[in-house]
Amino acid sequence: MIDRREGKALFFITMITQAQIEKLVTEKIENTDQFIVSIEVKSGNNIQVEVDSMSGVGVKEFMAISRHIEGNFDREIEDFSLRVSSPGVGEAYKVLEQYTKNVGRKVKVKTNEGKELVGELLRFGSEEICIKTKERKRVEGKKSKQVVEEEITIQVKDIKETNTEISFK
Repeated sequence: MIDRREGKALFFITMITQAQIEKLVTEKIENTDQFIVSIEVKSGNNIQVEVDSMSGVGVKEFMAISRHIEGNFDREIEDFSLRVSSPGVGEAYKVLEQYTKNVGRKVKVKTNEGKELVGELLRFGSEEICIKTKERKRVEGKKSKQVVEEEITIQVKDIKETNTEISFK
């Protein structure tokens, strides 16, 4: 909007809200296996959207979400920059759906008590996860350390951070 009184031009930029973006993304991904990981609207209407799905998200899906958002704003009223992507590889999980997606994969879990566990994510429930760890330990009656597998259940409320472990083997 421009106010031309007294020969001065005043520009007003409308701030876009996170709720507006969340509503638009939810509309676009409804009835798909996609889910919102995070939405940030920073100063200057710098919008960053992260989405994922159980089957993976590609450029086509990112473009569709981006176009849906862009189509609902007038750039002359709400100037903004927009980035739609998936969460980065190895980034900490932000939503519970990421646990479901990564069942069967190797994860690193840091607990609120500072303990780190690495293993295969076997199960995820709304309140707990179960991982299978493999660790070389002394076993009574054996001369050398043995690989010991253990299933460990951790309450979601006790988890500080979880990441998918990347293997280059």
